[in-house]
Amino acid sequence: MSVLNTQLTQAELMAPPGQFRVVKVQMRRGESALEPSEYFLVEDFPDRHDALVCWRDLAHQHMGENLRFQFYDDQGRINDAIGAQITEADRKAPPGKFRIVCVDFIGQITIKLVADLDDRGAAIEYANSAYEGPYTGFQVHDDVGAALLPF
Repeated sequence: MSVLNTQLTQAELMAPPGQFRVVKVQMRRGESALEPSEYFLVEDFPDRHDALVCWRDLAHQHMGENLRFQFYDDQGRINDAIGAQITEADRKAPPGKFRIVCVDFIGQITIKLVADLDDRGAAIEYANSAYEGPYTGFQVHDDVGAALLPF
């Protein structure tokens, strides 16, 4: 499905397994930003960082135009510079992993998946040194769901 400018349905926004999909969202005149009308494939990336760089570059290049860009993971979740928005139940790490999450406390509480790491110490070190502003905090959860690093 990685043919440039292929029009996608909402169901096709999920990236292929293990990849990240950058999508152009074309707005129709008079429609609100909350109701995008058309999605077009930009590119699929095997690495989250490469997708993030592409997404940022395109958003900067097309600032002020009647379109925007998004990128999705292989679960169909919209990602941003921090990670993918998840639910409270999704804080639990996959078996044998340690999940780093960022919680944004401005307005409605938002939880974002940052990464799943194999090493407990590395996950805690990452969360301890991460900073996304005064109203965010980072936690590490194990595969039972317990918070190893409280706010």
